[in-house]
Amino acid sequence: MRFGKFLAAWGQDWIALMSGVASVVLLFWWTLWPPSQDQLRYGLFVVSVLCFVFGSYRIWARENERWRALTEPTQLEALNDLVSEFEALEQWYVGDSKTRPKRLSKLIVKAREQLRHHAPEYVHVFNEAAADSDSRPHFLPTIGRTTQELNEWLKDNERFESWKMASACLEKVKGIRQICLLKLPPSFR
Repeated sequence: MRFGKFLAAWGQDWIALMSGVASVVLLFWWTLWPPSQDQLRYGLFVVSVLCFVFGSYRIWARENERWRALTEPTQLEALNDLVSEFEALEQWYVGDSKTRPKRLSKLIVKAREQLRHHAPEYVHVFNEAAADSDSRPHFLPTIGRTTQELNEWLKDNERFESWKMASACLEKVKGIRQICLLKLPPSFR
């Protein structure tokens, strides 16, 4: 069943390719440098193979675009995913586990890619937070900690800086999501 659809789509592109580019190439070749019988046979074979490959690629590209349109997350889904990932990372840095700044770096790169695709007009807003973690109002994560425990936590400067960066990025992504929500019609909010 799928193979039949593939052949039908390929046939449509095959006709376009054969009547388009291939015929023009063959016309100029035949007119400017008349080929011998062997050259013509090999030339037709090469053109046929190229048409098959390019026709198949065009079919794949069209189907891939349709598949991506159906399976990629919407703008709001992508932003919600980023918010939840930054929240999880922020909570990671609030804890006492080993600090892993690479996770934050990877998430920042991923966030930029997602924003470029889903909200390109707000990438600069996110970049400001990623460049300057001090752009976020300061508060310390005091969740159930004594002053002594908080001081111990603050001694790990790499953890503190990673937490500030994750928090700043989280706030910016939440703000971008809020702006995008406000742009939706009321029935979709």
